[in-house]
Amino acid sequence: MTDVIIIGAGPGGFDLAIALAKQKKQVVLIDKMQVGGTCLHLGCVPTKTLLHVVETIHDTNALSHLGLHLDTSSLTLEGLWKHKDSVVQTITQDMLSSLKNLPVELIYGQAKITSPHSVKVNDTIYEAEKIVIATGSRPSKLKVSGCDLAHVYDSNSIYQMSTLPKSIAIIGGGYIGIEWATVFHTLAVNVHIMESMPQILSTLDDDLGKRLST
Repeated sequence: MTDVIIIGAGPGGFDLAIALAKQKKQVVLIDKMQVGGTCLHLGCVPTKTLLHVVETIHDTNALSHLGLHLDTSSLTLEGLWKHKDSVVQTITQDMLSSLKNLPVELIYGQAKITSPHSVKVNDTIYEAEKIVIATGSRPSKLKVSGCDLAHVYDSNSIYQMSTLPKSIAIIGGGYIGIEWATVFHTLAVNVHIMESMPQILSTLDDDLGKRLST
């Protein structure tokens, strides 16, 4: 029997595993995909990587009065995705390296809790004094007809887009929608944001939403 089983190797589960291991606890860390979770592979890191690219483009274009011009005509989504993948892969390897010499057993597979002290993964039963569920979240599905049509994406599947569209409609003016709107707008895509609340970024500072709406 181990000390702790953690289901989910995203930022929460992964950092907890390291913290417990440094306290000499034996940890089994389980994830059905890769370490880093949605944040690393589909969320925070990919979008921030893309925002850094478009911020560089924006800042360079702001210096056009000095004669500095950036030709982005050859920029493609394929190139952006490859750059994003490179950044993600580097961080993934750094995370895996941080587990070396720590009492953490990393297991890939679908976990099923079979009792208050046991978890089944890949036909193997693991037992622990405590079980921590850190499985994160997934994009909510709109109850709108047509959401399953081609060319309709959510914040996870958007990386399947192969070419830049001429225009895009983004349903949701929260921070994720605004991040993607910023990326596509900077890449010369005509962006339409649809938000049910009175203004975008309604859960953040009121002045921020008003400023970005003007």
